Amino acid sequence: DREAAVQAAMNIFWNRGFEAAPVSELADAMGITRSSFYNSFGDRESAFLEALAAYRKAAPDAELAMVRPGQPVKPVLRKLLKEVCHFLAGVNDGRGCFMVNSINELATADNALGACMGETVLNRVRVYEKLLKQAVRQGEIEKPHDIRAVARAFFTFVCGLSAISKIIRDEGELWRMCEVFLAGMGFAGGEQPGRMPRSEIKR
Repeated sequence: DREAAVQAAMNIFWNRGFEAAPVSELADAMGITRSSFYNSFGDRESAFLEALAAYRKAAPDAELAMVRPGQPVKPVLRKLLKEVCHFLAGVNDGRGCFMVNSINELATADNALGACMGETVLNRVRVYEKLLKQAVRQGEIEKPHDIRAVARAFFTFVCGLSAISKIIRDEGELWRMCEVFLAGMGFAGGEQPGRMPRSEIKR
């Protein structure tokens, strides 16, 4: 079951980090031999990239790419941060965000993994920038002096929220930080009833 194997690898990488996750431990978590691991994934780097891709598809902010033209952006961003707070405080046992942890560990690496993490950051910022432009067009916010800088600030805040959630694990406390940030960015209020779908990431 490749999906289950990738999920098992994700949890090892998430708990240990890439460099501290040996092939032997990955294979044991998957319930396969080392030779089967190499036959199935090729190498540790490929297994990590597959796990990261699976995480990105199920992470709370994956919903942002599905926002349609004309759909209000402000409530979507507020719901996103609410879902992030819920995810960080409950689902992942104080481990932070797998993607953010990986960025911190690997972004400066001079290899394919470092390049992947750099592109991951740029892609996420592009999504925020696109949504901010949509919010401006729809009259939800005033046009910022530098939309790209605001988009980067949003992504940076989410990364910081992931880091501090390892210490502050109370969902309400995390959300209060988000409310202060959102108010400063001009996104105070405006959420609609309900929450974004729960993440499909398993422990």
